[in-house]
Amino acid sequence: MAGHHLETRIVELGTDVEITTAQRRALPPRDFERIDLAALERGWSRVANLDSYDRPRLILQLSFASLGAGRGRAALLPRARELQHILRQAAICELVDVDPGLPPDRLSEVVFLLRGLFRSLWLQVEPSRQAIEAAGAANVSGLTVRAVDLGPDEAAVVQRMQAIAQRVMRPGLMLTVTSLPKPELLMQAMTAGFTHATLRASAAAAVAAAPPSRPAVYLE
Repeated sequence: MAGHHLETRIVELGTDVEITTAQRRALPPRDFERIDLAALERGWSRVANLDSYDRPRLILQLSFASLGAGRGRAALLPRARELQHILRQAAICELVDVDPGLPPDRLSEVVFLLRGLFRSLWLQVEPSRQAIEAAGAANVSGLTVRAVDLGPDEAAVVQRMQAIAQRVMRPGLMLTVTSLPKPELLMQAMTAGFTHATLRASAAAAVAAAPPSRPAVYLE
């Protein structure tokens, strides 16, 4: 295990059903502001007392929906700067909720604000050619895609992983697939060309005794 992937989930009260990507993007920025502040505090609690910061131990999600708005920046950035002496050593920021049609200059602005606060900056993208090409032009260290967006079954996930890896042409760019449902898909991700992968929390126990030859894995 290389570290933890701290994923924010928004569910409907009473049903515990996670809202869709479209519903999530329709939420007001003030809701994302509260979510991101909670994520910062949760992430901080995970890494504050580590003995060593020789490598990143945490991937922490923050939302463009809050950081792209003035109010959200005013709430989030001061707190992130207070914690940056640890986050810059131990945490990777994964920027999520980015609309594929977002103008590149707006994305670059937020990327610039976050740079220096974390050890590395990754961008979550939808598995489409347009989204991947647009994100590849951003000055980020890595891209992430969600396994749930790759297809309804294992065969579809494997096929889409191969196609996505072929589209990422920038040398040195980290490529991560998140929330794989089965440990067996870790090797498929590595073979396709992904540098990292995460497992759903329910699948984490299955890799507890994995041999060192496994690819780098972040457990949620």
